[in-house]
Amino acid sequence: MTEIDNSSLRPKVEFVISREEFCAKSTLRLGKALEEASRVHENDIRTSTGEPYINHCIAVAESLREWGADEDTQVAGLLHDTVEDHPDLITLEDIVEKFGERVARIVFGLTGCNDDIKDQQKVVKEAQEELSIVLVKCADRLHNLMTMNGFDDERKAAKGRETLEVYVPMAESLGLWQVKNALADISFSFTEPAKYKKVREYIDNDPRLNSDFIIRTKERIKNILKEAGLIAEVEHQVGGYWELSEKQRKSGKWFVDITDVVSFRVITGDEYNLGECYRAMGIIRTKFGESIRLERSDDFIAVPAKNLYSALHDSYRFQQGIIEVAFTTRKREDFNNRGVASLSQEELAVDIEKYRSCLKQAFSE
Repeated sequence: MTEIDNSSLRPKVEFVISREEFCAKSTLRLGKALEEASRVHENDIRTSTGEPYINHCIAVAESLREWGADEDTQVAGLLHDTVEDHPDLITLEDIVEKFGERVARIVFGLTGCNDDIKDQQKVVKEAQEELSIVLVKCADRLHNLMTMNGFDDERKAAKGRETLEVYVPMAESLGLWQVKNALADISFSFTEPAKYKKVREYIDNDPRLNSDFIIRTKERIKNILKEAGLIAEVEHQVGGYWELSEKQRKSGKWFVDITDVVSFRVITGDEYNLGECYRAMGIIRTKFGESIRLERSDDFIAVPAKNLYSALHDSYRFQQGIIEVAFTTRKREDFNNRGVASLSQEELAVDIEKYRSCLKQAFSE
């Protein structure tokens, strides 16, 4: 049996790599964009770290690549600050000529957008037309948060509050679950450090996050399905500290009664046969039936969530606490984790109005 290091339970967000590593897995077009960004930012130094500014651009582009964003969006990640910082060295017209109209549109949506709420309204407005603006802005903010060690607590707290008010709902509205949790957890550690430390300690010591429990439960679910003639992948997810703290605050329950401290994900094989998801749910119910909490079952396949999340949910009370078991397909699970970043431009175009509506609703409520 393979051991799981508890530190590996959560998705990693340290996507920062060297220029050489980035170039080694880049396309010619990305290489050209890196050259252009390096030229424009040649003399720029980040005040937060003392590093060459281009390192930040590389980190943003690498995060976008890790999230599954397309090449245009990665190129825009490299160039996102060029026009704003050095309009004398590069213009939007230059970007159109060298990298195309869509890249220029993304860069324009980020240009002139500083870090106050009024300027964030521009991002939301521009993102109605080009959703990749949200991806670049979230990658930019995530790396900025990750490199704030040199700043005082007051400035960290201000950035954290702004992130929770603007970037977290922005990411959530477009299904960027992993991005949302990464942004929210760092911000939580800045805005309420004492509470963050207490919540993190409690959750990290929750028996449902014991690596042996996770391994055995995944194997048990997989074997139950296999014996019934259904082959499926079984994965797990761990809830974010801020996300779980908010659920605890709003519900008045303690963490032991919150279902998605850990969620086991059953991924069925046939993308076009959703009946397999319902069948898998039924098989698990026959084995775990005595532990099921029917009041905590949901069908987000028949009726997707507001941000188009799609899966079946059941909850079971085990000795270790309540766990969630979700059933979905691979493509749906990719979207559940990475939202619009998991979609091609062609796939995005099919439901573009839905995604625009999700983003708009997040800031109209």
